[in-house]
Amino acid sequence: RLHIFDGGQVIASSSGDGQAGNIMLNVNDIEVTGISEDGRFPSQIAAFSEGNSPAGSVTITSNNLTVRDRAEISVSARGNGDNAKAGDLDITADSILLDRSATLSAEVNAGDKGNIILNSQLILMGDRSNITTNAENAATGGNITIDTDLLVALENSDITANAEDSFGGQVIINALGIFGTEFREQQTPDTSDITASSQLGASFSGTVEINAPDPDPSAGLFELPENFVNPKLLVATGCGTNQGNQFVQTGRGGLPTDPTQPLVGETLWMDLRPLPRHIARRRKNRVHAAKPNPGNSRRSRIIEANRWIINNDGVVELVADSVQSSPFISWFDPYYCLR
Repeated sequence: RLHIFDGGQVIASSSGDGQAGNIMLNVNDIEVTGISEDGRFPSQIAAFSEGNSPAGSVTITSNNLTVRDRAEISVSARGNGDNAKAGDLDITADSILLDRSATLSAEVNAGDKGNIILNSQLILMGDRSNITTNAENAATGGNITIDTDLLVALENSDITANAEDSFGGQVIINALGIFGTEFREQQTPDTSDITASSQLGASFSGTVEINAPDPDPSAGLFELPENFVNPKLLVATGCGTNQGNQFVQTGRGGLPTDPTQPLVGETLWMDLRPLPRHIARRRKNRVHAAKPNPGNSRRSRIIEANRWIINNDGVVELVADSVQSSPFISWFDPYYCLR
């Protein structure tokens, strides 16, 4: 893991006529964040030349690349001679995150080149981040090539290959999905833009080629039927009930059939242990003497309450209906309903 922060720098540079060196990084996770305490120097990975000499290139291979908080990765040629050519910035990563004014750039003052090549499954840009190959003075704008599954650019994050006094560069984006940004003739202050313009006018503008599938709003949709079905017509008419039914399961002894009546002898627990003959004979006579309580057989059947009402006195009463109410009862009973 490589973390460059608080103005730290990885640099390959040349200030004379010699060519600057190259930077090659092969790290699982690379994070470049922040600026120096005095605010003068950004944290960066850079290959540049200051004289009349070509700059080196930066090649990065990583699983995750994060650049944020005004940090940058760049290649540039700052000299004014014909040999002041910028190198290429080539990044291959599973994900590339640019946030809070982060920058990927390849810039020249007088020469040419200065290209950016990005290969990533996900490129996420946010909060005024930039991918630029802008050219100053009479230099030609560099090229940007992006191959990705998903490109998201939000909050005024731009992809530009602009030029001042020459032709704009070329932007080629191959993506399965692009969100938050689109091609525009000129940069705008409040939107995320893709541009290849020139200050000399539209005739000097570069080209922008975006290869992404056009979404079809009607794809995956199906037509609904115009005539809706009344769900009541799909419910079969059942047979009306003419008597109440019940299912009662009780344990072995000790449970009265009516909680308002006392236990009868038949419901008491029976001791099945062997007894002496005279005790067994006396208990047998006692059982024969016990008769069922005639009141128990004539008492009214208890029915479980299934609804409640408020009577004329405003008192809530629990009541039971032998026929369950139905939201739909037909006066006609089908032939298969038995009485």
